[in-house]
Amino acid sequence: MDYREDLITFWRVVIVGSDVNINCYDSILAAGTADALVEWMFQTLMKAAQVTLEELGCSSSPGEGSSFAERISWAFREVNRIKNHSPKLTSRIFHSWPALIREVREFNCVGAALLTCQALANLQIESDLAAPPFHLANLVPYEESLERVAFYLDATNSIKERTRLQDIGQSGHIPIVSFDKRIDFFSRAAVVPDRAIVLFVLENTSLVPKLAKDPYFAVKGTLEEKEEAKSLYKRYVDLFGVLRFEAIIHELFPWRDNIDSHPLMREEIVTVDSLMREQGVSMKTPPPTMMS
Repeated sequence: MDYREDLITFWRVVIVGSDVNINCYDSILAAGTADALVEWMFQTLMKAAQVTLEELGCSSSPGEGSSFAERISWAFREVNRIKNHSPKLTSRIFHSWPALIREVREFNCVGAALLTCQALANLQIESDLAAPPFHLANLVPYEESLERVAFYLDATNSIKERTRLQDIGQSGHIPIVSFDKRIDFFSRAAVVPDRAIVLFVLENTSLVPKLAKDPYFAVKGTLEEKEEAKSLYKRYVDLFGVLRFEAIIHELFPWRDNIDSHPLMREEIVTVDSLMREQGVSMKTPPPTMMS
């Protein structure tokens, strides 16, 4: 891992923010392994998420005696409330860094999943991540049910749905599930552990140099988004310039490409694309519900 020290510096400065003290997590790095690096990135990310929640005015608890479902609803509402009070009209692809969220008071679906994950953790509620095509949400197993039921939480789009899950496939060790009803555009998703939030933040981050440097590159990139990417790239050019994010993602999360290429997920992409086209949009320019 020749990139290790550069990535650690980048993560401290750009993603977490220099104003957040994460020195207490340095001992995790002692093992020197890829797993240890991911664990350090996850723990420091969650620390930064907690600082961000506090700075954005998230209240401390839902009150004593709250049921499991009530605590889930509280965590969702708090993050959704922050989102709805954002001064910006739209988020950017890279608005998932806690440091940037605190600066711009806005976040995309990855940022929402990160903040919701931390809000749930504050209530001792474990959660996974649901990864349908080009989107991310939280998935909380409903412990009071004998069926395989979960809450699907998408604070970006004010969606909280209770759904039954059915295992329909496997990509390596990653399960692919279907929902008992279509949620927004989606009927199925890969289910990944909470620590995979590191992967999605890295993926968002990898788009900044592309948007900033390549005039022909576009995901949903508006002119304003490209200009913000250029500003961020210029601000951290020395840090961006030494890292190759695609290679880092491939080494730290080798299972990622297999999910995207799995037949079940490719089918879902086609279905979602068809639904989107009915609304006058295409996968090449996904709406806020897909990439925001």
